[in-house]
Amino acid sequence: MQSIIFDPNRDTIAPDGFTVIDTEVKFLKFATSGKSLFIRGPRLCDWAQTFFDGRRISYSEISSPAKRLKENFVELTDDGIRYICTFLGSKSNLLETYSAQEILNMCYPAPIWNVIPSVKHAAEWLLWLDNEEVNESFLPLIKAITNDWKQTSPDLGEIYSAVDCQTARKTLQKWLGAQITPFIERYGPFPISVPDKWVHILDTSWRKEIIRTNGLFLREFIKTPLDWQFKQMVAVATLDYFENHPDSEHFSSQIYDQIARFVSGSDNARLRKIKPIKPPTTIPEDPESVIKWFTNEYLPFREWQYVTNAEGFYPQVLDIGRQFALWYLDFYPKALISKKDLSFFKSKHLRDQGVDHINLLIILDGLHAIDAKYIMEVLLKTSVPQRLELTQNNFCFAPLPTVTDFAKGALVRGVQPTFMKEFELLGFDVSEQQTPVPQLLKSKPGDLLIWRIQDPDRTYHTKNKSSMLKKEIEGQLSTIAQKIVDVANSIPTSVPLKIIVTTDHGRFLGVSKRNVDVPENMQAHGRAAWGKTDISFDKTGYQIKDDLVYLSKDRFGLQSDDAAVILTDSAFINDAYPQEISTHGGLFPEEVVIPWMVFERNVEKPELDVTIIGEGQANQPGEATITVLNPSIVDIRLIKLELNFGGENRFVFDLSLDVAGLDQGKLILDIMSWPSSEQIALCKAVAVVRMPNGEEFIVKPSIDKMKVVELYTRDKSLLEGLDL
Repeated sequence: MQSIIFDPNRDTIAPDGFTVIDTEVKFLKFATSGKSLFIRGPRLCDWAQTFFDGRRISYSEISSPAKRLKENFVELTDDGIRYICTFLGSKSNLLETYSAQEILNMCYPAPIWNVIPSVKHAAEWLLWLDNEEVNESFLPLIKAITNDWKQTSPDLGEIYSAVDCQTARKTLQKWLGAQITPFIERYGPFPISVPDKWVHILDTSWRKEIIRTNGLFLREFIKTPLDWQFKQMVAVATLDYFENHPDSEHFSSQIYDQIARFVSGSDNARLRKIKPIKPPTTIPEDPESVIKWFTNEYLPFREWQYVTNAEGFYPQVLDIGRQFALWYLDFYPKALISKKDLSFFKSKHLRDQGVDHINLLIILDGLHAIDAKYIMEVLLKTSVPQRLELTQNNFCFAPLPTVTDFAKGALVRGVQPTFMKEFELLGFDVSEQQTPVPQLLKSKPGDLLIWRIQDPDRTYHTKNKSSMLKKEIEGQLSTIAQKIVDVANSIPTSVPLKIIVTTDHGRFLGVSKRNVDVPENMQAHGRAAWGKTDISFDKTGYQIKDDLVYLSKDRFGLQSDDAAVILTDSAFINDAYPQEISTHGGLFPEEVVIPWMVFERNVEKPELDVTIIGEGQANQPGEATITVLNPSIVDIRLIKLELNFGGENRFVFDLSLDVAGLDQGKLILDIMSWPSSEQIALCKAVAVVRMPNGEEFIVKPSIDKMKVVELYTRDKSLLEGLDL
């Protein structure tokens, strides 16, 4: 059937199957041919209209893209209209509404035009502008659609004000933290994966900032809400800087500690080599203080001594190891009675109390604290699209002796080794060769799954003679971390999943010569042996003979026999090889104190309630109490408080107040000179909080309840009321 279309504006492409008529000669030739005609030009269309009207032949006039564009977008120039019409080509025939959304979607097909505005969409918009570099002719259309987005989401207006690649790149730099600006706090972490191109841009920018600030950029950067992986990048770049400036006055213990919290593996070894770490203080008495001593003092010193091979400090390492062993031998029987602090009590508590989540307990065999930090960092920087957050980064104490045969069985059953054969597993056991995903999908809150993985212990034993042992271990840990991430990403976000990563025992940091004979009637593994003895134990339950300590099975809750543990750095004789790297079974801190890390998905930064309460006389010493309420699930530590009352009345407190999730904590503050009422009214209070993954953020405490007892308060003029 013949179809006739008029195109008086000459700006539309003829549909397929139409003969284009653009001269009178062609019109006369085809007017009565019965073919479908596409007639172009105003004069020719007028002539054709008269011709077809007289013969009662129907026709239609095609909508002019140029005319419709001009009507809908008054800011479009003639050149811009021509460019868009050319860009559209034959697609213009498919346009119906000529809206900005329809045209842009036709020219640049992408989901971005049809998505409801959100923080995620705003981030995608910036990357789209950066990548596409759209011709400026489209600017009025882009402004039209972004104005709609801004009306829908006014709080994202600053981001949606980006309408070209230049403004998009400037906004990306602010959001991604090329420099620290208030923009980061307003919009939070960038919600989608950052392209490699931008990672390189940011790294270059951050390194310039590090140089400009003499290495102090990290100090403020870790307080931003930016992603953990970026903070690690800045920490590594800061490490690079101080490797070149090791004697810088700015390389303080604070910066050293901040770098250490974000680096592991070879980077951590580089850091330890720059500056020596002082030996730890005397071992405390209570277990909570011992954990802090291990984390803050012993482990940094031990790692420094190990990676730098500081032989002059090795006798001190051995001495500390023996002192710790004696402390643990006295503590362990008490812990069995108190049912606290030991790893198998924590796993039982997880089964009994973890009713709000599906709990996946991942047990890596023989994971010492340094390896635990490595896998933690891999998890934190690779956990996308579902972001894993570290909500607890704690330590606990391993069962004795620190070998798999005893420690793992206790952990998965929640009982001391004595009762291992009498109790069932705490939860569903997942084979190392399988993924826990199918069982997780069938589980309900309160269920516990146990995923036992033989590494890194297996690699330590099978690759122990390899010169690449450290790389082999890190490779295995990276593979395990990726498996954990894959599991997290396979479970819907609606499922309340909690992932706990721990181990059965730690490892000795160093090389152990296998030069100790195995006691008679005993079998040995590493630095521990077990079997029958004829020793009569006193009430302590242990007996030291030279460099061996014998443990009573009854006092120490062992499985069936007594045990013997080496107190030096040696191991029991083994025909296979004369020495071993990072063996285990002993009582050194790194063998006994083991990690307990808890990860959850897409956790928000804690919203803390921090208040300072107290009453004092102005200009006199006084006491205040700082209280931290933590309604989140994330453990935090309050590390610094600054109270600025003006002038010289400024107080800075270095603190260490640990507040677990869904808990509160308090500390007493000694204030040398209590402020006046006027000073309290002007006070600026700032607190710094550290999260388990090493990140920091700022909280502004409330000081409304700081009161002043003043002998005289002047709130009126002395001259008021006088007739002067």
